[in-house]
Amino acid sequence: MRNKKFRQNKRCVLCGLILLCGLVLSCGNKKPPTGGPKDTTSPEIIDIEPSNSSKKFSGNEIEILFSEPINPNSFADAFTIYPNILEKKFSWNNKKVKIIFNENLIPQQTYHITIDNHCEDLRHNHLENIFHSSFSTGNFIEKNTLFVNIFLENNFSKKDAEILISLFTKNDTTLVAKTNSQKNEKFEIPNLAEGEYLISAFQDIDKNLEFDEQTEPFSEKIFNLSSEKIFIELHLTLMDTTKPKFKKISSKSRQHLILEFSEKIKQIENCKIYNSENPKYELKIIETMLIENELNIITSIPDSGTYKLFVYKFEDQKGNITQVDSLKFRPILNADTTSLNIKNYSPEDGTTVDNLHPNFYIEFNKMIPVENVNVDLRNCENDAFIKVDIRKIGGNKFEITPQKSLSNYVPYKLVICNDCADYEGNKLNEKIEINILPIIVK
Repeated sequence: MRNKKFRQNKRCVLCGLILLCGLVLSCGNKKPPTGGPKDTTSPEIIDIEPSNSSKKFSGNEIEILFSEPINPNSFADAFTIYPNILEKKFSWNNKKVKIIFNENLIPQQTYHITIDNHCEDLRHNHLENIFHSSFSTGNFIEKNTLFVNIFLENNFSKKDAEILISLFTKNDTTLVAKTNSQKNEKFEIPNLAEGEYLISAFQDIDKNLEFDEQTEPFSEKIFNLSSEKIFIELHLTLMDTTKPKFKKISSKSRQHLILEFSEKIKQIENCKIYNSENPKYELKIIETMLIENELNIITSIPDSGTYKLFVYKFEDQKGNITQVDSLKFRPILNADTTSLNIKNYSPEDGTTVDNLHPNFYIEFNKMIPVENVNVDLRNCENDAFIKVDIRKIGGNKFEITPQKSLSNYVPYKLVICNDCADYEGNKLNEKIEINILPIIVK
């Protein structure tokens, strides 16, 4: 019995020694425990020196305090300062990062600091929000603020995907600042100098912080910042890389062709028409007028037969250019016999104008040559004739300007004569009278 108790006590002592050794070894181990939940917490910027919007900065370094240690390489990729400082170096001390400048800063200058989402901690968790701060080396800091309102097209956007915005100088596209959000809201970038800028934004659907023109909605705009507050709207949509093309061509009359494009066209460089049977014969184009996706063409009187229209270097609203496209057609040989009408004119009849040198505007329903526009401006008190200049501002739109100043408090009448005629000789059914009274209060 005594031997049995001794053996039991010996086993208890041995187990106690093993447990004690385990505890000692465990306390001496400084490695993090294995297992447990994965660290997915994004790092945050706790403080920055110099502080945001501070003035009279005369130091040579910036110090940033994070909520946890940061991957040095990722910070170097994420950090930008505008105006750019080329001679700089980084140093790290646990959660603090220092940016040391080895060149003099510009006096009386506002600087912008951006740390974007490429910045990550040691567990590859990225900074959730792009950080922006500014400081000045002078006794003032720029007060101009840019407000950006983002609109997303539902067909292309993803509800919770992050929106990334970048602001550049227009001339050399140097990055000035960045910002981001997951909401459709106004973005604010303060402390900007006056000047021309380029702003761009895209929705980072694949979360790789890089723009993919095939899958991610995008927008950009050039603007001039000339006041303390400016508001910009950006409508994000997929980039259209499809080149415009012809849809159809139709003859409205023997001299009037209408070419329909696949989309709205911004501009065309040139167009020509040749006889298909005799390519050396060119049908003269007298005038063209582009309205959205239609090109109206006035030609000389064609012969019977088939023709081919060529349009060179036409560009859509998103900058896609087609170098050349062509289409065969057979013109109708019937003349246009419909009346010429006036669609709009201004000012309205009976208007009081606060200008002694007013402009009149006329819009016809057809293209007409400027020499076929006949107007008569007269003083209603003495019937004196006033000479005018007639300027075409579109295929069917004209600006009428008196060659001398009108008299104050004297009524005048502009008559658009009924012998105004289109290219095929169709005239107005009746004349139009516009009575005005210039009044300048001195």
